[in-house]
Amino acid sequence: MKRSLQTDVASVLNLAKRINCLFKFRVDFMKSDILEKDVNKSVNRFFEINLNSIDFEKI
Repeated sequence: MKRSLQTDVASVLNLAKRINCLFKFRVDFMKSDILEKDVNKSVNRFFEINLNSIDFEKI
């Protein structure tokens, strides 16, 4: 079964469009404030726990 070049180009462009949409969704998702606050909270909590677990008197 031989496919035409036009069909191949069309399928590649279609795939590129899908990837682009997915990428845009991810960027929008990453930019959302709700996510950012949650991530900041998690990161702060992580460092808080790790700093509390260090025994500074031994250092």
